[in-house]
Amino acid sequence: AYTGLAPSLCRWESGTMKVLYNPKGAPKALSAYTMIQLIEKGFSQWESASRIKVYVQGITSKGIKEIPEGYVLFYWGDLESLGRGGCNACSTISQRRLGYNTCLKGHMKLSTKRRFWENRTDSNNEKRFVRALTHELGHVLGLGHSEHPYSIMYANPYNDIATITDDDVEGIQALYGRAPRPFQLFKPITDLIHRTPPHPAAKWIKAEIFDRAEEKGASLISQVDETTPISKERIMLKVRFRGLRKGRPLTVLVIDPFGHERNRHTFSINFPNGWVAVTGLTSVKEIRSIPGQWHIMGQLEGKRAFLKTIPSRSAPFWNQPPRTRMAFDRIRGRAPLSVQATFKAVDPEGDSISSTWHIPGLRKPKRFLNQNRIQHSFTLRKPGKYTLFIAVNDDAKLYGRAGVGFRRLLHQEFIVDP
Repeated sequence: AYTGLAPSLCRWESGTMKVLYNPKGAPKALSAYTMIQLIEKGFSQWESASRIKVYVQGITSKGIKEIPEGYVLFYWGDLESLGRGGCNACSTISQRRLGYNTCLKGHMKLSTKRRFWENRTDSNNEKRFVRALTHELGHVLGLGHSEHPYSIMYANPYNDIATITDDDVEGIQALYGRAPRPFQLFKPITDLIHRTPPHPAAKWIKAEIFDRAEEKGASLISQVDETTPISKERIMLKVRFRGLRKGRPLTVLVIDPFGHERNRHTFSINFPNGWVAVTGLTSVKEIRSIPGQWHIMGQLEGKRAFLKTIPSRSAPFWNQPPRTRMAFDRIRGRAPLSVQATFKAVDPEGDSISSTWHIPGLRKPKRFLNQNRIQHSFTLRKPGKYTLFIAVNDDAKLYGRAGVGFRRLLHQEFIVDP
């Protein structure tokens, strides 16, 4: 369910990218050294999953117009969201040689308005920041917003997934190829729920979940389904306790049905008896987007203080991408450098399928409308190693923030001998 960022295919040709960081306007609490570490951490997941290679070159005072081609600039500016990344300029010169446009420069603009780094007591600061970086770097690499709710590139609504998922891996590998070495996406932590022993004080702790952050008009949540109203606010967790020692840190974790930690919040108990409200953990809309058992667990001194399970019995729908196959054959009896490619596609929902063939050596891509099976031959100018990209789309309507490019991207490397 991944999508392309732009209507036409544009990728980094060499599979390598150089990064510069301009610290002008950065929050005082965020040093240039720390920022470079976070940039490397955000890119590392995409690198592990594909053949893309990223080299952080260091600090610069240059602006986006001044950096050389082949670079991505990280800089700070006036922006309502935490960050925004993408490809600044695409070269059409490469179209004739490669069959697609190549990205010349990239940018990652970070907002000076969102002060994630000024409250150093918030344990989620770095995680949120790296999550946002990883999402925006997906745009820099050529991915749009995914249709699949369980994707770091999803934006309906934005979620708290901190690492790339299967859908993201499929998208980045379609653009840049598989990683040379096997890698593990993440280790599910569902077993953490079952292996964490209860805390002795657990019997004095009670947790309740409400569907909004404001107490007025809020309703208790025991499960989520299609009838559960979706509030624009995030849920509120209310924790009542008595007989606790002052200064104890209480950690609250949100774990989704896949065993992925969605959020974590730690705060200190400042009085022995009373209650605290925790907001910003997740939302009804996010819980509805993925069916299964959601868990919210509290931990005291590494032991379970409480555990709340929220069954999500919704049936979310997202547009399924076309299923595709591609095969190659040398054409005998014709020009010695001729190749025939066979393309087949089936759409799960029966939508009309179109495909755009990015054939090396052509002035512009070859488009086929409303065709599920295509057999197309083409002739290369000289022997060598080539890559054919086929961008596949259906005519289904996507949500407003979804990417506007390919719904499925095929790529095939092949060698043509004399």
